[in-house]
Amino acid sequence: MYAEFFALRQAPFNNTPDPRFFFPTSDHEEALASLIYAVEELKGYVLLTGEVGSGKTLITRVMLRQFKDRIASGVITNTAMSSNELLLSICSEFGVDADHDAPRLDHLHAFQEFLLRQFAANVPVVLIIDEAQNLSDAAFEQLRMIGNLEADDTKLLQMIIVGQPELRERFNAYHLRQLKQRMFRSFHLPNLSRTDCVRYINHRLTVAGFDHGADSSKETAWSRYFDSEAIDVIYQYSGGLPRLINSLCDNSMVNAYAEGRSFIDGRLMAEVAIELIGYDEPSSQYVPVAKLEESEASELEVVTADEKPVVTTDASPADVAPTVEDEQVPEVSDIGTVDELPPLTPLSETRVASEAAWCFEDCRLADMRQNADASYERLIHHLADIQVPFERSSSSQLSGTDRLGAPRQLTEPQVSNKPADQLVQMLEDSRSSLDTLRQLVSRRPPGRVCKSHLATEWASAGTHATS
Repeated sequence: MYAEFFALRQAPFNNTPDPRFFFPTSDHEEALASLIYAVEELKGYVLLTGEVGSGKTLITRVMLRQFKDRIASGVITNTAMSSNELLLSICSEFGVDADHDAPRLDHLHAFQEFLLRQFAANVPVVLIIDEAQNLSDAAFEQLRMIGNLEADDTKLLQMIIVGQPELRERFNAYHLRQLKQRMFRSFHLPNLSRTDCVRYINHRLTVAGFDHGADSSKETAWSRYFDSEAIDVIYQYSGGLPRLINSLCDNSMVNAYAEGRSFIDGRLMAEVAIELIGYDEPSSQYVPVAKLEESEASELEVVTADEKPVVTTDASPADVAPTVEDEQVPEVSDIGTVDELPPLTPLSETRVASEAAWCFEDCRLADMRQNADASYERLIHHLADIQVPFERSSSSQLSGTDRLGAPRQLTEPQVSNKPADQLVQMLEDSRSSLDTLRQLVSRRPPGRVCKSHLATEWASAGTHATS
């Protein structure tokens, strides 16, 4: 629709896997070379993954175009099916007669005969499974069984499994290890860099019919239709994904054509990106990436602990956010736009050190309390075993009285193994721990004591233990 308006032979940014528009980045070329080598050398399975819109399907189309009629190829794109439906679809794709009501073994046998005929005619058979991340585990097992149809010294079927990044995670599962071990090559397509993004746009415009003129060095294709700010917006919103780049460029050219404009700037591209991708409303302070990177170093200031931040805004002192020492939070209504906000004030070194010291002191008190609790419980346990002094008799029994004063006989296993001097030592340890805790608590500020409740708890615990 707009191609003639922009002096092009055809629309340059259609989202179709047209091999003529294949842009050979180093990663895409490596992936394409791996696929071609795997088919020519009959290597079996190859895994190709990438984000949605990264160009996976286009690479497989370019690979098929390289071989033309020298191979027998089949492409499965609808992968939301059962394992038996997958087998029937593969047979149908290669023209193998398969009765839907026949057993699965009959389907496998018919497909194996087809593979053997093609092998005898020296025609490689290539099966491409696109959108493979939707396949079930049973369907993957079916693919593995199909791949087992091989001759003594070569693979009868070359299978290219294409899918999104989560497909790689699935192949790491233990129950799919047999299929993963059969992979000749696994390749992942990354997103385009900003440089490749510019080259990609330039490449598609050139293929679509952009005329560089007599001296092609004076003007590149992208600069004829887009300014540098528009390129920044394209890369920011697309993330380097070719499909999104196509959508942004195509829609922006349609809008420019509707407005009678032959040049697309950053503002128009930003409006298209917001409308197309659904981001938040664009701000009036739009800054291109290139300009932002140049100005970041000059705008940022390092504030030391001894310096107060300097607020370089037009806001009044009442609108300026308080420092951390004030421990106040501004109301939501007091917060202005992003440009009006002052820089954050860092915590002073003294306050940071103080907070760290009290944090350490809290941990130390908690450890002391735990140790004293354990010592106190053991002391009570052993004191309960010895209610009154006792003497060992000649018959290895103990005589004494119970809590009511009545005579009793205690056998030797009921006697504590702790002698009296060890119990006394435990009591001294408990008193020492409590004294240390009291000293630590007494040095802490009143607010800290109330916050942790250590003073009140240990004052009562110490009194109970020493009594």
